[in-house]
Amino acid sequence: MNSIHQTCLTRRNAIGGAFAAGLCLGADRVFAAGDTFSDASRPRLRPLPTDGKTPIPLLGVGCAEKFPLRTRAGGGGKEADQRHAAEIIDFALKHGVIWLDTGYGYHGGQSEPFLGRTLKKYPRESFILSTKMPTWMVKKPEDGPRIFEDQLKRCQVDYFDFYLLHSVSNKSDFERVYEKMGVLDYLIEQKKKGRIRHLGMSYHGKSDFLDEVLTKYEGLFECCMMLLNAMEFTWNKDGPNLPKVAVKHHVGVLAMEPLAGGRAAGMRGEALDILKKVHPNDSAGRWGIRFAASQPGVMTVFSGMGKLEYLKENIETLSENFKPLTEEETKTYQEAMAVFMKNPSIPCTGCAYCVPCPYGVKIPQIFAWYNEWAQGGRLPSDKEGDKNDSQDLRRRFLASYYNKFKAQERADRCLACRKCQVPCPQWTFRISTEMAKVADLVAHVEEVYVKKGGVIR
Repeated sequence: MNSIHQTCLTRRNAIGGAFAAGLCLGADRVFAAGDTFSDASRPRLRPLPTDGKTPIPLLGVGCAEKFPLRTRAGGGGKEADQRHAAEIIDFALKHGVIWLDTGYGYHGGQSEPFLGRTLKKYPRESFILSTKMPTWMVKKPEDGPRIFEDQLKRCQVDYFDFYLLHSVSNKSDFERVYEKMGVLDYLIEQKKKGRIRHLGMSYHGKSDFLDEVLTKYEGLFECCMMLLNAMEFTWNKDGPNLPKVAVKHHVGVLAMEPLAGGRAAGMRGEALDILKKVHPNDSAGRWGIRFAASQPGVMTVFSGMGKLEYLKENIETLSENFKPLTEEETKTYQEAMAVFMKNPSIPCTGCAYCVPCPYGVKIPQIFAWYNEWAQGGRLPSDKEGDKNDSQDLRRRFLASYYNKFKAQERADRCLACRKCQVPCPQWTFRISTEMAKVADLVAHVEEVYVKKGGVIR
């Protein structure tokens, strides 16, 4: 009997009948006014494709950088934040959101130890835990076993329910790490020993290579995590093909970044009006979560829910009453997204795998700052007649940038060493190229501002 089925049988005694019965039966946003959360709500269960019966919750907790676990804050602030994160996990488990996904480098390496401490009070069979082998950190054959053993200790468990190859994106890295260094053989051996229950991938490449790997190792990988959101599908036209490839090989699809690092939840203006005409009380975040869960073969949608209201809304959205987007709703959402993305943005999800920069550049923070101005349609312009051709806007733009980032943290400090590109899971853009664009824009805005009489202090 598999461990997740055992969960449904043992938890009645271990945690309480109501929680067990509920499980076995079955970004920036807030609830719309008047909405209430039902304490009986649980996420819908979908079967693991490889056996057709193991129940998997449609909603999972992503414990990467969007999860509220600040590792660089000092003193009591850090402790308070971790208490808040633990409260979110407790609430999630109580309401059937039992899959917690982490990674070796998340939150500066603190995500796994945090989960180890927080989950220690729960019976091991009462939650699903997944983590990942950091592909880019494996430099020699012994690194794989060392990292895996360290992860078991950090998470304080004897096995992982799901273990993923992290950030698989191209053939050369896959062959070098997992085949030539024998890391995949090692993980298969751990699976035989019961220390891994299910193997999978966290995939960031093209659909043809995914098909090649799943064909070569048919039946080995049981799930595949991938970027599934409408913004990603706009940047990456091959994106919609990825879940189709997984379905072809009977591999469960795990949706990550359903709200594109929270940006899709910040839809506003004309774009949001398009959605409100169809569902007046639904947030842009709810639309985004539904869009991800409606893609082919999706088994679980992972969200880094930093606030309790986000978790509640997502549970309600992906509950037993969940309905995939209709064809008309899909068209509406894509139309709204097209309007939202008329303003240029950088396809960075804020995962922070790229930091620390050896030269001190605040990479994800700079991209987030730029996207806030860009997607709000507020980038300064010097085109005559343009609504953004304004000295006041230029002044506020420059003040925002110079006040937010110290001199050594700014975009012009990037030397294009490309060290950040190795761990970056995105292949649809290059960090150094986009950083140069930001630096050039700031310099140009400053030049125009001064030329028109502005003073830089």
